[in-house]
Amino acid sequence: MSSASTAPLSAPEAMVLIEGPRADPHKIVFLALLELVVRGGARLAGGPEDKLSDRRLMPREHGRVGARPLVALVDVIDEGMARSPQRSIAFAPTRLVREAFAVRWGTAEAFVRMEVWGGLEARGFVSTRERDLDVFAVYPWHRTAEGDLECARLHAILERSPDWQSAPGTTLLELSGLAVPSDDVFDAIDELEDGITPPDIWGDDGDGSSPPPSTSD
Repeated sequence: MSSASTAPLSAPEAMVLIEGPRADPHKIVFLALLELVVRGGARLAGGPEDKLSDRRLMPREHGRVGARPLVALVDVIDEGMARSPQRSIAFAPTRLVREAFAVRWGTAEAFVRMEVWGGLEARGFVSTRERDLDVFAVYPWHRTAEGDLECARLHAILERSPDWQSAPGTTLLELSGLAVPSDDVFDAIDELEDGITPPDIWGDDGDGSSPPPSTSD
């Protein structure tokens, strides 16, 4: 009997299962924030002048989200709101959410490893146990037999969508039966991802790597 969970994967979990351990961590955080807002676990709130750059997040209900990476983000949004000195406001200051994110995970990559990989591993789709074949791998990571089946199923569905490569966020939301928000929401969440996640230091491992493309859909 399969030990893998039958509950649908969240967008960040599906993307990591498909792309593997080299999935762009900032794209994964973006997808997690996007799904969190679409599912109602948080909502966007305008700043003093309602500018795109002034958008903030308002925490709502944990019960609206079930996937591990989404619940983890609700926690840091809650923490940012609780630490705000302005008790009269109803949103979490992005600076304080960023600080909470940095304390808990440090980087977007660490968030993905702990919350997304961890969620997939708990559901039986991924294993991070080291194998003989992993001797040259940076991180031990491989799909289980159940993970391979789920990945193949997702590929078969997503390849039928003409927008899969150019608009993965839209495609993954539609796959889950969720409403696709406006371009303004995509842009606001892209700005928030930039504001919440600490910057990466590229090329520190000597591989000549460069920053990934924008997470905007």
